[in-house]
Amino acid sequence: MNASKSIRRLFKAGMSLLLTAAWLWTIALGASAQLHSAVHADSQAPAHQCAVTEISHGKADAPAPVLTAAAPPALRLELPLPSPLPAPQDIDLRLDPGRAPPA
Repeated sequence: MNASKSIRRLFKAGMSLLLTAAWLWTIALGASAQLHSAVHADSQAPAHQCAVTEISHGKADAPAPVLTAAAPPALRLELPLPSPLPAPQDIDLRLDPGRAPPA
């Protein structure tokens, strides 16, 4: 079981390295017209389309991922109602008890 985990880890590292190298190679081809013409004989033709020209012209778009999530279950809380509060007393709150009119 330990060997399969190490093989899986090596595979992931190898694929990551390979895909990074491929992406950097594509970017390098897009940045250098001489390098691109060394790979493609018709790279200067107006109708030439390849991954390098698409990426260098900004035409390579990936579809937006669709995120789906399950709806949370309905939560029903039943709380007991508090007992009725007594009625507030009639207090005159216009002036604070510590305040007096100016002298």
